[in-house]
Amino acid sequence: WASKAGEPLVRTGGSVATTLFDVFVQMGCDPICLVGQDLAYTGGESHVKGAHLYTSFSDVAIFREVPSFHRDGAVKTSVNLMVYKRWLERAARESGRTCYNATEGGAFLDGFEHVTLKEFIRRYSHVDVQPHRHRFRELAST
Repeated sequence: WASKAGEPLVRTGGSVATTLFDVFVQMGCDPICLVGQDLAYTGGESHVKGAHLYTSFSDVAIFREVPSFHRDGAVKTSVNLMVYKRWLERAARESGRTCYNATEGGAFLDGFEHVTLKEFIRRYSHVDVQPHRHRFRELAST
């Protein structure tokens, strides 16, 4: 329906994070920084302790290993998280944006510069995001 009406389409990629990544691209955001997207079962856990969907896995042998954030080891991931990982890597390449991954402890993402959140904030704290807020409000009101 949206396509027929000439409305902008959002590539969802199957998750909230991938959907938001495409929304940020469409809003013209540059750079884009991922925070909290570990795309792995770090420490055998699905989410941070206390989260609604938290699950602990005692046997993560069925999962695949991928390079870790610092590329100094590996983290365990699943088939569905691999799909999101590949989607984000492809979308980052195609976007032409500067993309950062500030999720220490998670999976390494090709096409992203890996920095701490503190470093990302240091680099970009001077950037005026007001034009993007305005664009977001325009998109939200339509």
